[in-house]
Amino acid sequence: MKIFDKTFKLTLASVFLAEILSFVGFLHPAAGRFFFLMILLITLAASIYKLEYGLLAVLTELFISSKGYLFSLSLGHFNLSIRIAMWLVVMLVWGVRFLSRLIREKRLSFGFDFSYFLPLFFFLGLGGLIGLLKGNGPADAFFDYNNWFYFGLLLPLSEVFHENNFRKIFSVFSASIVWLAFETFSSLYLFSHNLFMRPVYKWIRNTGVGEITQMPNGFSRIFFQSHFFALAAFFIFFLLFAGARLKKERSWPYFLVLTASLASVLISFSRSFWVGLAGGVGLLLALAAGLIRKKKISWKDTLSFAGAGLISLALSFAIMAAIVKFPFPRTGADLSDDLTNRLSNFSGEAAVSSRWSLLPELWKGIKKDPLLGHGFGTTVTYKSSDPRVLELHPDGLYTTYAFEWGWLDLWLKIGLLGVLAYLYLLFILSRRLWRRFSAGSDLLSAGFLLGILVMVLVNIFTPYLNHPLGIGYLLLAAVLAASPLQVRTDPHQSGRA
Repeated sequence: MKIFDKTFKLTLASVFLAEILSFVGFLHPAAGRFFFLMILLITLAASIYKLEYGLLAVLTELFISSKGYLFSLSLGHFNLSIRIAMWLVVMLVWGVRFLSRLIREKRLSFGFDFSYFLPLFFFLGLGGLIGLLKGNGPADAFFDYNNWFYFGLLLPLSEVFHENNFRKIFSVFSASIVWLAFETFSSLYLFSHNLFMRPVYKWIRNTGVGEITQMPNGFSRIFFQSHFFALAAFFIFFLLFAGARLKKERSWPYFLVLTASLASVLISFSRSFWVGLAGGVGLLLALAAGLIRKKKISWKDTLSFAGAGLISLALSFAIMAAIVKFPFPRTGADLSDDLTNRLSNFSGEAAVSSRWSLLPELWKGIKKDPLLGHGFGTTVTYKSSDPRVLELHPDGLYTTYAFEWGWLDLWLKIGLLGVLAYLYLLFILSRRLWRRFSAGSDLLSAGFLLGILVMVLVNIFTPYLNHPLGIGYLLLAAVLAASPLQVRTDPHQSGRA
């Protein structure tokens, strides 16, 4: 699948411009409000002209923006994010078209079957009702629930892309991954060399793009929540790289993107991502073993791909070291010591200590109503070691409805039955992708399947399945699973076994 096409280039240029405008808007709030309204009007016009364009714009924002506040508009005590605003615009345009068609045709119709989502939707609705009946704070319940509205994009996505292949979405995804890598590398350079640290740090923090943390030996940890897409992209592009090699096609573009993705994940210093990376590599090895047994690939090819993976890993570390140790200006950061400490230290850090302090309190809440849960807006009080919490609460006691333990968060809010409904969705979606891969050796489907399984692992420690980032990824996988399988990429076609 070609990635450096016209859509890729247009997306990359648009993202570059958007990030510049976001930074200018951060420095000059009046300009930021103008840019917000301008982007909204462009999204509206694009959606009216062709809904596909509005959806691609919404997905691009999701891939690069982490929390969705690259642009925002203050409305009294509420800060409206560009993510919510763009979502509302696209859903409004789709809703008008849907109602018009319903009146004209007098029947309900959607692009593809997504009935396997309905059990989860039922328990999400029930969780909202239980939260209200149990007297959870209305504000807490709404802000705890609003992420789930992102599933609404399933309706316009099913209509716009069900008859098309996945090419345009994948081009937008690929361009966003390349941008994330560039932004990660640039941020690492700036913070490792003490350049423009104050304005860039405030912009990254205030827009919710990510977090910058100074490590003990001077290395700057660059963590973007959107790095999850880089983690998934590593496996997707690795499989595409392997497929291109087997077919003797041009494979270096895939190798470049998978290496940039891997380097971004390593620079994030996220142990949750590293756990997901290790688990994904294990699944990748299991997939290779199965293909070897079925004589789809040879041991020689497998060892060649493993070697390419090790080269990619070595290059990723080389990229990190080259950025940190670049001689101008001089820097005293010690990458090796900080990396070793990060790998070996699973206690004592504020974030780690807080997470473990939260765990028993979550279990206490779950045990009180394990089947149906306590509904959205349910809060838990625990002792936090986070310096930002201690500034406001010197005793460390912190009450919140947002928790790091992703699966336990779901269990507390929608109960065990709701969790099983989510697992059912993941199982059916994974099975569809697997069947697509088995039927036509579609490596893109296998890559997205690996991404889902990796997200299941990451969600143990860091919540993604209840966040637009994770939900958006599942929607992409659902669109891919429903797309017609047009091109075979069976290695046997290359004459190699």
